[in-house]
Amino acid sequence: LRALPLLVVTLLAACMAKEPSKKSWREELTVIVSIENNADSQFEFQLANLFAEQLGVKIRLMPLPLNQVMQSITANKAHFAASGLRSNGNERVKFGPSYQTVNEQAVCGGTPLRRIEGLLKKKIVVAAGSAQEAALYEARQKFPALRWNARPNQSAAQLLKEVAEGKLACTVANEEQLALARHYHPNLDSTLDIATPSLLAWAFAP
Repeated sequence: LRALPLLVVTLLAACMAKEPSKKSWREELTVIVSIENNADSQFEFQLANLFAEQLGVKIRLMPLPLNQVMQSITANKAHFAASGLRSNGNERVKFGPSYQTVNEQAVCGGTPLRRIEGLLKKKIVVAAGSAQEAALYEARQKFPALRWNARPNQSAAQLLKEVAEGKLACTVANEEQLALARHYHPNLDSTLDIATPSLLAWAFAP
């Protein structure tokens, strides 16, 4: 909530340069959100709605899969994206102030890994375009042999379920996603942070 005034400044600065191919934000605020209906997306919905209320404007949500969010915001199709994006290390777009900091953790079946070298021979699947995939790119700077598959139209919750059921060797999720998944799959665990914590923030067109 304390970040809302700074978000207003960011929105004004972004939109003064170029309005998207939509209505002016003063008429209707167009916001890209995740197409997934889960705890993360619900939090983003509530925060975006609160932001629109603070501005006193209408809001139009544009649900998209995570792997389409960056392409859409760089194409100026919306005023901003509220999709749980990792702002650190990402220079493709402008970001507002971070509203949450979370650890990105490797989650594998069996005994939890303690060193990232243990991931190098594992089959890892993450949600394409997610903060988890961005964290893996950071980790690969130190461990070039690190490889993974990025699956479109998937969420961390779905992939965690597959790990819990033994259908998938490893995935990456943040600590909040893992804690929620453990309510349904108590066999899930992690002791390995794969990168610096993700600073989640809204993305604005460059």
